[in-house]
Amino acid sequence: MDTIRCFLAVPLSEEVKKALQAMQSKLAGVLHPPDAKIGWVRPEGLHITLNFFGDIEPSLVESIAVATEKTVALQTCFHLDFRGLGAFPNLGRPRVLWTGLTFAPGLLELHERLGRHFSEAGLPWENKLLKPHVTLGRVRMEKRRGSIAEAMKKDLRQNFGSCEVRRIVLYRSHLQPGGSVYEELTSFSMQTNS
Repeated sequence: MDTIRCFLAVPLSEEVKKALQAMQSKLAGVLHPPDAKIGWVRPEGLHITLNFFGDIEPSLVESIAVATEKTVALQTCFHLDFRGLGAFPNLGRPRVLWTGLTFAPGLLELHERLGRHFSEAGLPWENKLLKPHVTLGRVRMEKRRGSIAEAMKKDLRQNFGSCEVRRIVLYRSHLQPGGSVYEELTSFSMQTNS
C-alpha cells in the first residue's frame, strides 16, 4: 500500500504571507549565484509546522483527524506576531532561512496539548520542543561564506505583522522537482473569543 507524506500546521494570513514574500524577494535580489543558491518556499507553502508525521499509511489519516479535532475544539483562538530573521543551525552555517515569532503562549499550549493527546491515542508525534518559525528558504549552496548573514543583518529584527490563528490544517506534501506542493486534507477550527 502506498504511503502519504503528512504534517499538521498553522496557516498564515495573506497579509503576513505578503510581508514574508517581500522579504524573500529582497533577499533573492541580493543572494543570487554565484554567492548563494537558495530554494525559496512558495507563498502558498508558508506555514508553522506543529508536527511532521512523515510517510504514513492512508488509514492513519482518519485517526489523526479525530485526535486533532478533539484537541483543537478545546483551544481558543490566539494571536501570533512574526518578527526577525534567522537560520538553522545558525547564521554562520545557514541551511534553513526562517522568520521567528515573538513569545506565543497560545501556540505552545496547543502544541503541548496535541502532543499529549496524540501520545495517549498511540499516534505518531515528534516528541521535541517546538521552535516556532516559518521556513522562508533552504540553502543549497553558499559559495562565499558569510554572504547570507551579511544580506540578512539589516533585517534581523524586522516585523512581518500579526494574525489571529483560528484553525490548523492537516496537509499532504507532494514532493516535486521544483519544491514540495501542499494539499489541504482537512482543517480544524478553534473556539472563537467571545
